[in-house]
Amino acid sequence: MSFPQKNNDIKNTSPEKESAQFNFTNDEDTNIATAEEQAQWKLQGKKFSLPIGERQLLSDKGRKGPISGAQWPTHDIGDLLGEGGMAAVYLARRRDNGNFVALKILPARLAEDPESRKRFEREAQLSQTINSPHVVKVWSAGRYGPLCYLEMECIDGGSLGDEIKRRKETKDKPYTTEEVLEIALQTGDALLEAGKLNLVHRDIKPGNLMFTREGQVKLADFGIVKVLGEEAMTMAGTAMGTPTYMSPEQGRGDAVDARADYYSLGVVLYELLTLKQPFEESTADALIYQHHFVEPKLISDLIPNSDEGLQAVIFTCLQKFPDRRYPDAATLLRDLNLLKGGYPPEFAVFHKGRVKTGADEALARHGGGWRRYWKQALLGVAALVLVVGLGVWWLLASRAQADSLRGRLTVLDTPQAIPITAKVDVERLRMLVGDSDSYVKRWREKLAQVEQLTVQLNDQPTVALDGARIEAIQAALTAYQELCGSSEPLVTIWQARLTDLAREQREARQVLAELDQQDLVTKATVERLAPALAIARRLALADDPDIKRWSEKLTAAQQRLAELRLRLATIDELSVFTAAKQRSARDDLARWSVLMGPADNDGIRWNAKVTAAEQQLATLRQALAQFDIGEVLPFNVINGLSNEWKMFLALADTDDVDALRWQRRLQMSQEQQDLLA
Repeated sequence: MSFPQKNNDIKNTSPEKESAQFNFTNDEDTNIATAEEQAQWKLQGKKFSLPIGERQLLSDKGRKGPISGAQWPTHDIGDLLGEGGMAAVYLARRRDNGNFVALKILPARLAEDPESRKRFEREAQLSQTINSPHVVKVWSAGRYGPLCYLEMECIDGGSLGDEIKRRKETKDKPYTTEEVLEIALQTGDALLEAGKLNLVHRDIKPGNLMFTREGQVKLADFGIVKVLGEEAMTMAGTAMGTPTYMSPEQGRGDAVDARADYYSLGVVLYELLTLKQPFEESTADALIYQHHFVEPKLISDLIPNSDEGLQAVIFTCLQKFPDRRYPDAATLLRDLNLLKGGYPPEFAVFHKGRVKTGADEALARHGGGWRRYWKQALLGVAALVLVVGLGVWWLLASRAQADSLRGRLTVLDTPQAIPITAKVDVERLRMLVGDSDSYVKRWREKLAQVEQLTVQLNDQPTVALDGARIEAIQAALTAYQELCGSSEPLVTIWQARLTDLAREQREARQVLAELDQQDLVTKATVERLAPALAIARRLALADDPDIKRWSEKLTAAQQRLAELRLRLATIDELSVFTAAKQRSARDDLARWSVLMGPADNDGIRWNAKVTAAEQQLATLRQALAQFDIGEVLPFNVINGLSNEWKMFLALADTDDVDALRWQRRLQMSQEQQDLLA
């Protein structure tokens, strides 16, 4: 995605010392300019003596404001970046560290107004409380002469409004679905974090969506933000915001919540996809009227082959009634992420594909009373009409409305997607016909079941599922499909996940099946199959017979290796390695080599010790073979081999043939020597 960039190469870093003090009180401490300087500021700032071309923050093509080129004790003032009815924004450079920042300056005529100054102060305070990378940060605030200012991070990629204007003027293509989703997700993140603090921006528009050079979206201008639960800073009935992007309730001057911001975001996204605003009129009154009572053209009519899911999300944002929009930013972000992942939205679903924003119903509900200019004139007439027609209207309208609601809600008797207005419509029907109505009972029960199953499915983790959880999810998913059909995103997501888990379990079982073909399980086999067994054991139920059999076989193999290791480890401690122990060790080593492989270090060491013991016994046997020479053994031979004979007797078996023979010859030699003596 490409966005316009400023000419200056701006180093955008935060100040070394951030300030949390936002005090614009006009006193001697804050009036750091002299009386003469204050007089000069009423027209323009104190000018630099250096030529403009030598200063980087002042470009030849940049816009110049009244204080461009001014030198303050804290900042050097550069190009004018933008201006509105409340303030102007200048590029500036801090004099203490040379960092570039943006200064939002409240003009002197407004700085003296307590309400304007308070609103300016609140913008600084609230902007610092929002923890989001997609909100323009305010570093500090101060005052120079009669001018109040906010020091903000400098966003050097331009605004979305600039880019839309450029595309319209150059007849460039509208934004792609992928580009719109990226902008919507980042803006939605800013609104999510603002919502956590009960903040309503009230002026979401392209001009307040800034871009860094890397394309990151930053939401700016919290000057008219509303804190839910706090006393409003403007009088009741006063419309705050920009009419082109203003929600119907804003246009009426009613109290607003975060859903007003979602409406404005919907207008922005509509404009991105079409390069047209949903309502285009020359006056604010006409725009407000259309936001109230006119259906915007379908995006699919303006842009063939546009994404229907994204259109559904946008038109959900553009609902005339706030309770039909997204209830919170998290739900909006979920639909946007589903679209990004290639899935249809979950919340933005329209009955039978009828994508409408509720203009007809709004006209029926509010038409004729929306313009506050007519309120006093029509008050008497309206009261008379109400008194005369109330009884007739109640009998006819309530019956007709109940019939209309029943007709619209019959979709609940079939297994298909639940319309987003179903819960509201059932509640309205209940208020008209009472709790005992059979339709109300049946539909409320179904909605409660769907809500319970939705919570159950949404609360399940998507990773590390075990067999019991999978069984519970399958049961809940089956029940959910019976109520809502198979086209719901929740069904699609879980079906894909369960299919992956089934494939994972099937592959693990195929690998483990080789255990049934093996009588002898080696260590390499144990190590290779252990991960597959862990997967299969996790995904299967506790009483699975295959898992039990394979687990027992691998456990038996591990126990066999442990027993062999325990016996062979005694080789390292032996001081007398008899022939019997040599044979036993040699047998164990043969099994060890098969199970562990010939390259096992322990096996190599033990084999060397057994071989050395065997060689020692063979050497002794070879030396003692001299006992077989001659009929009578000479004393010198007997005495010379006495040590070898003792060692041989200690190592050889008691029934060793050579030992028995040599023992008889030694005895005979001794007897003959005794006779000669």
